[in-house]
Amino acid sequence: MPMPIAHCPLASKLWENVTVGELHGSDMEIGQKVKVRGIIDRIPASIVKKIQKNPVGTIEDFKMLDRSEIGLVVKFDEGFSTWFFEEELELIS
Repeated sequence: MPMPIAHCPLASKLWENVTVGELHGSDMEIGQKVKVRGIIDRIPASIVKKIQKNPVGTIEDFKMLDRSEIGLVVKFDEGFSTWFFEEELELIS
């Protein structure tokens, strides 16, 4: 019987240095600063107003979405966080 991938030492070794960005073809990673460049209509108006005042935040996590897409969870200086599609964000160097 095959070993589940989560418990397979070989699979763990193969994936240990792979980043989430590499898996979904993105240059964005946890800890990077990003600027919101657009918002698809799913975020409450009160949060949109806060983002409009300061659209810069830090990627703090990834979120699995429908259709096997990965969203990026961004935390803002005001203490709130929400997720975005990659095309809604741009990296700040």
